[in-house]
Amino acid sequence: MVTSNVLDLRRHANWEPSRLLAQAFEWPIDAPTIALRDLVSRVAPSSFADAGTPVVTPAGIDPIRGGVRRRSRKYQGAAYQVGAELRPGDLLVPRSPSGLVLLVSDVMMGALVSSTFYALRPRNESYAAWLWGLLNSRSGLELRQGLAAGSTTMLLAPGDLLDIAVPLPTFVHQHALTTALLSEASTTHLDEEEAPETWWRIADLRGSEWRFMLASPRPDLLREGIPLKDYCSEIAKGRPILAVAVETQEAGFLPVADIRMLSGYPPRRWVPATAERLTRVRPGDLCVAAPGERPHAAVVQTEAVADPNVYVLRLRRPALGAALAEYLNGREGFALRRMLVSGSFIPNLRRRDLESLPVRPEALDQPAPDKPVIPLADRLERLLWQR
Repeated sequence: MVTSNVLDLRRHANWEPSRLLAQAFEWPIDAPTIALRDLVSRVAPSSFADAGTPVVTPAGIDPIRGGVRRRSRKYQGAAYQVGAELRPGDLLVPRSPSGLVLLVSDVMMGALVSSTFYALRPRNESYAAWLWGLLNSRSGLELRQGLAAGSTTMLLAPGDLLDIAVPLPTFVHQHALTTALLSEASTTHLDEEEAPETWWRIADLRGSEWRFMLASPRPDLLREGIPLKDYCSEIAKGRPILAVAVETQEAGFLPVADIRMLSGYPPRRWVPATAERLTRVRPGDLCVAAPGERPHAAVVQTEAVADPNVYVLRLRRPALGAALAEYLNGREGFALRRMLVSGSFIPNLRRRDLESLPVRPEALDQPAPDKPVIPLADRLERLLWQR
């Protein structure tokens, strides 16, 4: 992400980029501001999570919907427990500035949460929904990303987080939005993917790929369904784009469809529309991430160019695009992908494995969404500022 602004440095004693960008930032509302530290108090973790215990971590938060998608069984260390240190109405802010903030609710009661979140407790319960909406809005994300831009770790420091100046409109204005904000927060409650369990069994490894037999107690799942390639007229992987890519949008340039864009974020690179030897994405194509355990599958609605880490699937029936994306991103597709990338030091989906990934036809019978899911950050941006 590139964040820029034009400033007169003669007016600033501290030239640190993150400080300058934060001072130049303006919320899209005319209201008095107050430092976040004056509205919240930090909560310290006093629990401990043993390895093997399911723990909510920033990596398990869905980047589009903003809810807990899965819990980690690998985390070990200091933790918070909902119902002990944490209570409904608390805010869990990830250190990564691009991560979404969790609003602790009754449905999380008893959950263990890693200390890699900053836990904040609003001094007034009426602030909880408002602050959750602000920090998760597109404007809030831009502010948090700007603050971390000057850090060598690209992580948000607790002091910078608490120094954020947040708008505090009248109580009547906040109250009028509370119901709508809580309604948006309720949409973040997702069906979680089950964390992998320890298992053992006796198997005949002759004539079988060991990586599949060792990846799951049910490798037969890889034979149940129609290969994904049968739904496609073409599957292509993105080609290198760095030689022609720019980081500012220009006329006559196409956005680069990378993993971040598939996760719901705006494009961050563009290439000339006339550039050759690139993998083109047409509106309606299904794009799938190559590296990682998560597919980040999405139907692209605009003409673009694929990043080298993205597969482009041109569908025989474009109407199935949304349903296929939902399947690949869902619990079943996630489990199948994990089996296919098992054994790699850096999980990466090979083309032949993607082509053979089985899709049960009945799984596509679920009503597909009429339109792509709008990221939580964009929904909150519209709601808060009535755009």
